[in-house]
Amino acid sequence: MGRKFYVLRDITHQGIMQNGVFKYMVENPPDWFRGMVFKVGVDVQRKKTTNPNTAKYAIDGEKLIDFLEAHKPVPYFAKLLGMAANTLRVWIEEGKIKGLTAYPYGKTTMLYNVDDLLNRIKEQEIAIPSEKVHRPDDLLSLYDNYLPNEILSTIHEYIRHRLSKTPGISIGGVSLVKKGFIKEENAEAHRRALKNLFFDIITSIEGIQFDGDTKLKFFWGHDVEILELEKVSNTEFSLDDFDEECVSLLSEKYSDITLQKHLLNVLKPFYCFYLMKKEKVLKKEKRKNKTSFEERYRMQEDFEDIKTAILDVFNNVVIFEPAPDEKKKSYLTREQYAKLYARVEEKYGIYKLVPLELGFRLGLRAKETTLVAVEDFWIDENGFLKTDENGFGWLFLPAAKCKGGKNGGAEERGKLIPPATVKLINEYLEELYKKCPFETHKQDAGRTFTTIFGKKVYETGHGFLIRDSRFPERFDKPTTKQTVQKFIRETRGECGFLTSNQKKYLHYHDGRHSLNEWIETAIVEPKLSKFTDFVADFQVHHSSSGDIGKSNYRNKDIIDTYTAIINISINFPLELPALREWEIKHLYREKYEKMIKIDENTSIMIETDKIKINDVYKKSPDALKPRLSPEEEKHLAARYKELQDLLNSTTQPPSEGNAMEWATKRMHWLDELEKIKEHLA
Repeated sequence: MGRKFYVLRDITHQGIMQNGVFKYMVENPPDWFRGMVFKVGVDVQRKKTTNPNTAKYAIDGEKLIDFLEAHKPVPYFAKLLGMAANTLRVWIEEGKIKGLTAYPYGKTTMLYNVDDLLNRIKEQEIAIPSEKVHRPDDLLSLYDNYLPNEILSTIHEYIRHRLSKTPGISIGGVSLVKKGFIKEENAEAHRRALKNLFFDIITSIEGIQFDGDTKLKFFWGHDVEILELEKVSNTEFSLDDFDEECVSLLSEKYSDITLQKHLLNVLKPFYCFYLMKKEKVLKKEKRKNKTSFEERYRMQEDFEDIKTAILDVFNNVVIFEPAPDEKKKSYLTREQYAKLYARVEEKYGIYKLVPLELGFRLGLRAKETTLVAVEDFWIDENGFLKTDENGFGWLFLPAAKCKGGKNGGAEERGKLIPPATVKLINEYLEELYKKCPFETHKQDAGRTFTTIFGKKVYETGHGFLIRDSRFPERFDKPTTKQTVQKFIRETRGECGFLTSNQKKYLHYHDGRHSLNEWIETAIVEPKLSKFTDFVADFQVHHSSSGDIGKSNYRNKDIIDTYTAIINISINFPLELPALREWEIKHLYREKYEKMIKIDENTSIMIETDKIKINDVYKKSPDALKPRLSPEEEKHLAARYKELQDLLNSTTQPPSEGNAMEWATKRMHWLDELEKIKEHLA
């Protein structure tokens, strides 16, 4: 019997494949699809009844149907296993299911062989369900087995109160919550959210790694996790202990906007009810009059302390701001970045300096920073970064770990890493390997990252570079995107050298913006100028512009050009005196002499410097101010103190003498003080 061919009308009418998917697959046929599609009138005969204007392609129908029956998308497996589709998708993207083969289907979907995926989950013992798979509805009862009774009973009372005819909540006569839950479903949603939030807080306090993967194992009754969770039942945490640290722990698990909703819409009204309940108990004790005045006073003081501490937490919640638009992008100058680097080093140490450098020198996005592995770098047999003859390292970032699969070809070509960044990463690895030796990465050999944009298999081993600082030994567990972004948000408001806009909006993604500007505005030789845009696009792994083809990239002249532009644009020192000398040497800053008038009779000539105006400095105007040498600053600071002393000692007009002369002198001193303040700012 001959093969049965289907045309587009047959495919769509029988529900075998959607119209858009069919057209995309024909125009961009993946390997598995190529042997099934044929040109009508060329590869196969056209039927007499076929409309010649529409039937351009025919499909081997039986072969396609057999393939689609044996290969399914992620939602199919998620439903089969009783787990969230997003969790399974993350497992596949992060290579948790080793050796898995993906089959592109349409523009964004991947299919997986049913038998292959299920067998690999079983063989690798990845959260294999028991006979009874717990559904999300069972989560409440599971939490009931572990959360302390105080929390469970208060949640129950709170839900019942908000469903009552008098759902209002007030403390000290001040109404804080007026409305109750209109629908039972809303009440149950809040009950689930509260249990989940307290569970997350307690597991974090007790040091239990309880992510989505562990939750699934928990649902499926794995004994190891159940024993570990006994710590939750025995926790010393009580409702009175809720503080800023609890918010910090939750921020490791939730995005900004989700955390804000949980804190203000779920936890805040719950805690208002809890405080109202405590206040009622206190008033009842007072009415009984069975306790001494001193005891009642102490109880009132304790209540006020707890109330103030808890409500302050909610009053200090940072209101989420949407991701900055084009007008709110922050472009740091090299000097601003050097100061930010110093501030992060002082506040966090090397564990945050590495992701900072990955963002500002290599242009990685927050999610890409979480996925980059030691094995993505050019490393020696001991797991440390190697350098070329110019002192640069190399990063080979696979498309499967990049947003939209855009890595600018970095996996094949390599991306340059400045010498100072190489040194920093190696120092970080030296500390990391003391807690988790490089050899342990071999345990994760075969880890596979698969997306619609590509596949990467780590044959010899894999270990994430940036990990949860609490569990550095978990080489197979990356940190979260939220954690990578968090330290910039926590630091920006403390940096006096940033503009008001930067203090408000600076975020991790601005590393890419600043890096792109540093390279595109690099002051290079005329023969190199036409390549700066290409190098900028490549370093931040956009789709490369310019006229450099992939086949020519490994040409020595091209590598030398790439190295020269990187060296003159981002290979700058971070110590401020050395940075200024570097900028003067490379013509980003120019020296000049300036006369500064101290008073009517005194002027000094100073040799200073200023930044030459280009795009990045137009976007950071504060960088254009002239810089003073340490000697000049010392001289002006001494004069500043002298003027302050003069003003403090002449606050009242003299009893004898000319009052106008006194006022004129003071005005001159105040004017001079303001001028010096401008120079010292």
